[in-house]
Amino acid sequence: MVKVCPICFSKQIGFAGEKPGSTGFLTSAVYKCDNCGYQGALILEVTEEELKELRSSI
Repeated sequence: MVKVCPICFSKQIGFAGEKPGSTGFLTSAVYKCDNCGYQGALILEVTEEELKELRSSI
């Protein structure tokens, strides 16, 4: 499984910190995409095959 950006499907996404005031539950992590600049708690975890399908659909 690989983590990818939900906007541009880039693998260049990494942990950027935690939301201020978060209590550590499910959505406290914030990720940032180096490719398109997306920043948020939602990322996609997909297989390489699923990633190929996603990229071919756009």
